Order: sequence, then structure tokens, then C-alpha cells
Amino acid sequence: MKYKFRRYIIWVTIFSVIIFIFTLIQLSGKLSAFTYLGLCATIITIYISIINYYQTSDKFFKELFTDFNQRYDKMNNFLNQIKDNDVLSPDDRQRVIDYLNLCAEEFMWVQKGRLPEDIWESWKNGIQFHLRKDSIRKVFDEERSLWKSSYYGFFDGIEL
Repeated sequence: MKYKFRRYIIWVTIFSVIIFIFTLIQLSGKLSAFTYLGLCATIITIYISIINYYQTSDKFFKELFTDFNQRYDKMNNFLNQIKDNDVLSPDDRQRVIDYLNLCAEEFMWVQKGRLPEDIWESWKNGIQFHLRKDSIRKVFDEERSLWKSSYYGFFDGIEL
């Protein structure tokens, strides 16, 4: 609960100051009661809209985060079992491509500002860990040379 208050404190402060200013103007007789009430209602509506925006954004983030983690969990054992110089079967190669597609989707949502940079940094460390294996790196390099534009800029966004 403490975190939520800190998150909204700037908005509460701004809107409280605005309402205070409107109150002073109204008390000086320069605003009619209806104008004053209309302005206060507008400020309250904007504040509620901002809260709803943050809540919707958090819900969307949670859905993305949960989906990506569930999809990765299904791939994790496979990726960890791959050795540095393994020869990948066509099915295993496709599973690595599926992993790269997942990484590209994550990267795309980070670029859109829907996933925080610190989460991407954590995921990127995992990606770089797997790319140290020559067998995975080979698929990565092949995909980058063939389909660079199909991965939403992921290949440019990952440092090797």
C-alpha cells in the first residue's frame, strides 16, 4: 500500500494545488459556483483517469510478464540441456528458433515501453548466457542473416 501512495503522490499534490487555486479564485468572487464545481469535477475526473491508466498498464504488464515467463519455462530445460557444440536436430533447431522468436517479442514490448528496462536486462542476461553456446549461436547467426527484419529489431538490441 505504501508503494501505491508514493506512485500517486505527485498527482495528488498537483491536483490538490490546482483545486486549492480554484478555491482561492472562487472565494475572491471571480468564479461562479457552477464554474468552480465544473473545474473541480474535471480535475477529479482527470485524476481518476490517471489512476485507471496506471492500473490498466500494470495489469497489461502482468499479463505480458506472466505469458513470457510461462513460455520460457516450457523451453528452459531444453535450452539448459544443449551443450556448447551439440549438433541440433531439425526439431531442436526449430525449438531454438521458437526461443529467438520469444526473445524478439519480449524485445518488441520493451521497445514499446510496456516492459521495464530492468526486466529486459535480466532477460537479456539469460539470452546472452544461452548465446554463448556455439550450437545456439549458430542458429542465432543464421536467423540474423536471413530474417533480420522479422525479429522486430531484436538482433540490433542484443549485445554479444
